[in-house]
Formats: sequence, C-alpha cells, structure tokens
Amino acid sequence: MGKKDGTYVKSMRKLHERINKKKQEIGQLEQELLVIYKKEKKFWVKQKICTICGDKFEKTEWHHIISQHRCRELGKEYLIYARSNVIEVCKACHDETTASLRRKVMESPSRAVKNIDGPPTDKQLEYITKLGGQSRIFEGITRQQASSLIDTLKEESQ
Repeated sequence: MGKKDGTYVKSMRKLHERINKKKQEIGQLEQELLVIYKKEKKFWVKQKICTICGDKFEKTEWHHIISQHRCRELGKEYLIYARSNVIEVCKACHDETTASLRRKVMESPSRAVKNIDGPPTDKQLEYITKLGGQSRIFEGITRQQASSLIDTLKEESQ
C-alpha cells in the first residue's frame, strides 16, 4: 500500500469526506438560489410576442427549455424559476414543442388494431411465443384476440 499500511485508504477516505462536504455546500447554495429565483419570478414581464414565430398575441405562455420534470430529476429545481430557462411562446407554437408532442402521444389511446377480424400477423404469433403463450393460441384466433393476448401475457410477466 505505501510506507504504512492503510495510508492510501485514509487519504481516500479524507477526500471522500471533503467531496461530500462540498456537495452539501452546493446543495445549500442551490437552495439559496432557488429562493432568489422564486422572488425574481414575480418581475417577469411578458412582451406578448412569440419567441418562435415572432407574431404578436393577446396571450402567450411560458415554455421551459429544460422541462420542470427534468429539472427536478436533475436535482436543480431552481432552474424551474430561472428566467434563462423559459421562453415566451404562443399557444400554437407551445403545442408544437417536443414536450407537448410527447405528452399527446402518452395521453392518446393506444393504436387501434387494423383488420381486427383478420388472422394474426406473424409478428404477433412470434411475440406470443416469445412471451410463453403458444399454448393459448387457438384455431381461428383473430388479430384483435392476439393483440389482447399479448397485453395479458405482458401483464402476467410483470
């Protein structure tokens, strides 16, 4: 190890302690920053001009560049209130942002099965087999029934 056994271990332990202390200091500073950003948010003024399309509107919205959810995931909640992390946009442009489009996809009902009364596709049959449900495939199974069986098998495997 070194001149004395454990010398490096002690050094590493001390460095880890210093790192953890700095992380705590950073956390405290970020909390202070959060308080200041929240106070500063009161002074945000909308220009009623969309940053994306450039048109003037009666009503605009704030759009977070780094989403509020992501800010929380990163442990940087202060970014939710940082003016530098938002832009002013009209409703139409806001609806076209990636976050809005993703939300629409997540909230929309699952895709409808095409040709529900037709025979199952080869991919459906392969997937049912992969999920261990080949014994549940019966003569005359429809594409809709195969889709439902896949959903059931997925739930059972969780």
